[in-house]
Amino acid sequence: MRKHLLGVRYLGPEREAARQEVCDYVRGGLRRLLADLKNEPVRPELKVGLLPNGQKPGLDVFGGENSSRTILSTGAAGEDIGFRVRYIDPSSLSLKKGESYWETVETMQEHGVHVIAGRFGVEGLMLHLARVLETVNDYQWVSRELSFISCGEGTREHPTQFMLDVMTIVCRRLTIRWKNSETIRILEEVFARGDADDFLDKIITEALDNLTVAFIGGLHESRVTHTWINAGRWFDIKFIFIAPSKPVDFQVEQWCLDFLGERAQISSDLNDAIKANIAYFIRVQVERLPKHIQEQADEVRRIIAPYRLSQDFLDNFGGEVMDAKPYDEMTPTIPAELRNHPKVIAKMQSSMGRYIRQEVIWRCYNNRFHSEATLLNIPPVEFVPGQNIIKTMKLANKHAELETRYAADTEAVSMILRNGVVINAVRPELVGVVRTINDQFGWSKGHRRLIGEEFRSETLGTKGELWYPNLRVLPQLAGIWILVSPEIRLSLAYPELEAEGRDGYLKICPSLPRAVDEIFKCPNIHCITNSETEPLAKTFFWVNGQAGSTVWLECAFCQHQYHAERVVRHTFGSLIGF
Repeated sequence: MRKHLLGVRYLGPEREAARQEVCDYVRGGLRRLLADLKNEPVRPELKVGLLPNGQKPGLDVFGGENSSRTILSTGAAGEDIGFRVRYIDPSSLSLKKGESYWETVETMQEHGVHVIAGRFGVEGLMLHLARVLETVNDYQWVSRELSFISCGEGTREHPTQFMLDVMTIVCRRLTIRWKNSETIRILEEVFARGDADDFLDKIITEALDNLTVAFIGGLHESRVTHTWINAGRWFDIKFIFIAPSKPVDFQVEQWCLDFLGERAQISSDLNDAIKANIAYFIRVQVERLPKHIQEQADEVRRIIAPYRLSQDFLDNFGGEVMDAKPYDEMTPTIPAELRNHPKVIAKMQSSMGRYIRQEVIWRCYNNRFHSEATLLNIPPVEFVPGQNIIKTMKLANKHAELETRYAADTEAVSMILRNGVVINAVRPELVGVVRTINDQFGWSKGHRRLIGEEFRSETLGTKGELWYPNLRVLPQLAGIWILVSPEIRLSLAYPELEAEGRDGYLKICPSLPRAVDEIFKCPNIHCITNSETEPLAKTFFWVNGQAGSTVWLECAFCQHQYHAERVVRHTFGSLIGF
């Protein structure tokens, strides 16, 4: 089990392990539900014990955005299992004076916190804090024995909401609907089975793998929708995204559709949700409409009206309706008169929060001693014959070839590289960017380039070249060069290879890295990595795509995806005149 619950996409590196973790959370929540329905106290082994000093461990619940359901159920869940709970309004802290979130965490731990559950508009904050936590040294006044739980961040993550949604769906698969003796009977029969865990795991995974869920409303900014999309990494869920596109596009971004492929359908017609098992209503964010439209109540109602739940829809719908309690002052997505309809399970869904959050907090606290130093790991890249090593020769043969080619250019002949790296076919305007990245890596520091940056090429016109004698290139760094200038090729002169009986000249078309950190800036102004008050925030991008085609960089913190070229220009615009 993981030390933190930062988001569904961070449940683990392996599909089966992530699926199992979801099952473990939901099974634990169901056990806690049964005990509460029977008016039994939480069993001692499912609570947290007192600290050696006789005090309760501390749980701080940050309520950075309005949400009565999430904040109250998280705090109540902590109290249920033995925590001392503090509800904290970030606006009352030194954050308002410019203190960083990390400094605030340090202060909180000085005053006895062991788990921090937070809800913030800042995207990627909890992942940032968890990453910084792993860098704490023993002599600092912050212990690594701290757990973070995301209770909703920005527009990207709401993992505890996803868990309670799954628990609700599983309850319905078990025919549970009401808080009554029949529910007690069903759950007692389940947990009396000798194979209860395997039985429930099968129900949970089959429910999600065969689920079609329609999300309706303001999807572009919906953290719940994006968390479910992330669940598509682990389960074979099918999605229908139904949202208005004018005058503001509320639909999910294109990268979500690319990620899900054939499992995603987009629409602007509520009737397309009829074929779903679950219709999930999300508030359309009126505040995102142009101000002149916000001020026209009739126009706002016209935009929202097609996405409100109606009796006609329920009469034709064979599934059930969930929501994120999307009340809006002017236009509730689910009208009050339909909230108690038998097919609307939103209130049942809400009641699951306390039990699943008990399980989440308990598991994170019990795993607080674990290290997650590999939270954002860069998978290794290698140079492999037939994959990215596209040609090899003996160095003597390569030198003879070059001397023939440059016979009329005595300067070039005298400077042919005998030992080191040539970065070839760089876009001329990007030569300065490549040099800057090399300097950031400390790779080229103190090494003189032998030849200028621009050359004429019969096939490429003017091209850039960088020559680095006596250096050995890291495959990860070479992959970053490809992100910057996709046409790059490398010529490596490694004499020591010939001493081993191999060819000393290698021509390489580098492979893309799987991830890259601390090089590029995130274009999203709401991302924690762009915070002026978080000096410890470092960027980290996952690389999606293949060399030679469109390559996207996905910010690990805010999960926004951008074309690699856009990120390069955003980061190094001053060097390339952008």
